[in-house]
Amino acid sequence: MICVTGKSLTELIKEVFDQFGESHTVEKDWALANDAQKDQIDQIVMIDKQLPDYGIKVERVTYIDGCKVYFENNGWITIRFSGTEPRIRIFSEYTDQAIAERLVKTTASWLGIE
Repeated sequence: MICVTGKSLTELIKEVFDQFGESHTVEKDWALANDAQKDQIDQIVMIDKQLPDYGIKVERVTYIDGCKVYFENNGWITIRFSGTEPRIRIFSEYTDQAIAERLVKTTASWLGIE
């Protein structure tokens, strides 16, 4: 694409952001102390279906391969366990970097893993 347009990568990214809006992703993971901690988080999130107050309107929640919360403005957060090691992973994407980071921090703090 760079060769065809003659534009720099920065220019191409700006064009995409201008057309579709910005999107910022935050990914973090934490080691789980033991199976009891994993079971407790699983109970809260997957079975009881509890979530922290994010302060953003939640549009829907899915529970396929973890818990994925969809917010207004096309933002989301996913809470899932690693399939290969005793870890929990939290991913967030939002139009604002600070909000994406806050969503992850809020979730980790609420789960008692931060």
